[in-house]
Formats: sequence, structure tokens, C-alpha cells
Amino acid sequence: MSNIRDPKIWEKYHGIALEEAKGILDKNGAIKETLSYKLDDCICCHGKLTNAKPQGGFSECSRCDTLQANPRPLSSTIEKLRQPDSALSYFHKHVVMLSRDRRYKLFQERLKEINHLLCSASDKILDIGCSIGVFLDVLKDSGYRCEGVEAVSTSAEIGRSKGHIVHNQTVEELELPNSSFGLITMWEVICHLENPILSIEKIFQWLMPGGYLVISATNALALEYDFIWEDNKRHHFNLEPHIFQQIFSVEALGVLLRQKGFNLIECKTPGTMDLQNISDYSMRTSKRLKKGLLQRVLDTPENSDIRDKFQEIIQQTLSSGHMVIIARKGG
Repeated sequence: MSNIRDPKIWEKYHGIALEEAKGILDKNGAIKETLSYKLDDCICCHGKLTNAKPQGGFSECSRCDTLQANPRPLSSTIEKLRQPDSALSYFHKHVVMLSRDRRYKLFQERLKEINHLLCSASDKILDIGCSIGVFLDVLKDSGYRCEGVEAVSTSAEIGRSKGHIVHNQTVEELELPNSSFGLITMWEVICHLENPILSIEKIFQWLMPGGYLVISATNALALEYDFIWEDNKRHHFNLEPHIFQQIFSVEALGVLLRQKGFNLIECKTPGTMDLQNISDYSMRTSKRLKKGLLQRVLDTPENSDIRDKFQEIIQQTLSSGHMVIIARKGG
């Protein structure tokens, strides 16, 4: 992803996001009491929550390892974060828009990996969290019928201006006919949903019998998070509880999907940026990293076999920060 972002635009977005966070987060990095409510148990499995991350505004489930914002933002707080002057709106309108061509190529590769899941080109595809519609562009150009869901109005308007059908609602609010889609995708979206359980239930109803759901998301058991959370402090500006409402592990998300009637087809962590993320977000602050194995790996040339092999181990052990799950509607 590093080559997708324009550094200057990303820096400006970073500044807007930090300024916005000042009005939302308290001194410990948790959402302020007046803007949130407290969770008593895990939203995924109803397990006991622990205060493993007391300085970061997150709790961790002792049963399934899901990280979740706790306290959790109120619906009114979330709605304010989608307004035209918000950091999220700037992200879609500028960060995504200005990197549209590079993202288009990325989504072309993603489509190549999943287009075998479609029975025919007549099957409709729904992209949830479609932003300005880059994946919809790829699908339309490839001859597929598609629709999008986007809660940020400024982004939905851009998608519509290109001729796409974009539902400007949250998944939780949206009502669609049952058995309407052969494939539903959520690219880096489920961690931001207010009610992921209800969302999965709705997606199950919207899919045709035997239809597929493809989810890419952040992985709670990623190696990089071992260091981002060092000393109970969060060393990652974008990992904020008002942005990431939950972060599932591969296993936890798989269990949730099976409980809701899906059959798991594939679970993997194909990320390629773990070492770079550890370097960018953790090396400056981590006491453990500075003299350890990862420091010596990072000191090797960027094109070295050592780096490639280490990243491969991270992928194969489901320890990458980026996970992909493919599930099929059962029943």
C-alpha cells in the first residue's frame, strides 16, 4: 500500500485526523465518555473482555482475541465522523481520488483472484464500503453488473457521478431484496462497522444460494501489533478506537461466519507490508525491537532474500496484518 499513497496528501490527511481525534479521545486514547458507551462483553462471541490495552481505548476478548473499541462510539459520534468536513471524507475525496489509477490496478489483481467464484457474468456483485467506486470501475469495465454501498455521502456522490448504483447508507440501515447477489465484497471495511454481526446476517440474506462473500481486513493477531501495543501504549496514529471499532483474528472471524451459516473456503494472510509497517510505526518507540532479531532483519537491504523469507514466514503462520477470508453461503 505504501506506493499507493501520495506522501504529501497522506501527511495532510494525517494532520486532519490528529486534529479531529483531539475532540474525540481522552488523554489515555479512549473515546470520551460523553461520546461513547461501555461494552460489557465481546461483540463477537460474548466472551469476557480484558483491559489488556488500557492506554489505547481497546479491550481484548479472552476467548476469541478480538480487539474492540471500549468504550464504543455512539451512533451520533460515528455520524459526525462521516460529515463532508471530516478526516474520513478528506481521505476518500483526496487520498483515494488522487491514487485512483494505482488503486484500479490493485483491484484488477484482486478481481483476477476471485472472478472464478462467479457462476456467470450475469451474477450481480455488491461492494460494501465502495468509497469513490474504484472497484466498481474495474467490475463495470470487466463486464460485470455491480452496485456499491457507501456511508460517506461525498464518496457516494463521486461513485454515482460515474454512473454506478451506490446506496448511500450503512449496511445496518440498508434494505435490499434477498438472494440478489452472487458475490459480495468488503475490502478493509468490517473493522469499521458499527454492528458487524447484523451486517453479516444481512449479507447472508442478500446472497444467492451458494453465493460468495470475500472479506479483507486487519488481523488482530498480526506480528506488527505485538509491537504497536508495547507498554500498553499505542504506537500507530491510525489505529484509533473511533476509526477501528473491532479488529478480528482470522479464527474469530471464521467462527463468526460459520455461526451465521457460511462455509469457509479460504483463510489467509497475504500481506506484504508487515516489515515496513513495523519499521514505520514501531521502530522509533519500541525498546524490544532496537537490538533484537527484527532490527537485524530490517537492517538488511530492501531487496534481500532475508526480508522476503521473513515476510513469507509471517504470511504462512497467519501473522500478517492483512487477512483475506472467502466464505460461501450454506443452506
